[in-house]
Amino acid sequence: MIKTNKDIYLQLFIKDAADNIYRIYPNAHVSHDQIINAEVLTSIPNKTYAKGFYFKVGEPTGNEMIFAFADSSPLPDFPARNTGFYDMMQMKITIPEIKQRFSNYALKRGISLSWDAIPIVTQ
Repeated sequence: MIKTNKDIYLQLFIKDAADNIYRIYPNAHVSHDQIINAEVLTSIPNKTYAKGFYFKVGEPTGNEMIFAFADSSPLPDFPARNTGFYDMMQMKITIPEIKQRFSNYALKRGISLSWDAIPIVTQ
């Protein structure tokens, strides 16, 4: 769930216990230009996703991280491959590369970029 004080564009990623990085939002069910509206509690996944879509913890389990980037302008896309699992995109670059590319993007546009990470342990 997310609620913001201004309209934003959002990208959510997960680094799983095997160090694979996936962009989980947006994906094939949500367009890249989808705005998260200010002051509206938004659920991810929401009703625009495929019927029966859910996030499920599976093997391997262990240390994982969810991280998010948000901006008031549309965010860039990065090299990835479609996993075939609900069209989740597996990133072909590392977390430091993703952070650097987002930082470069923000610097070129003179915009302020926010990001945050949440460590989790799956069992």
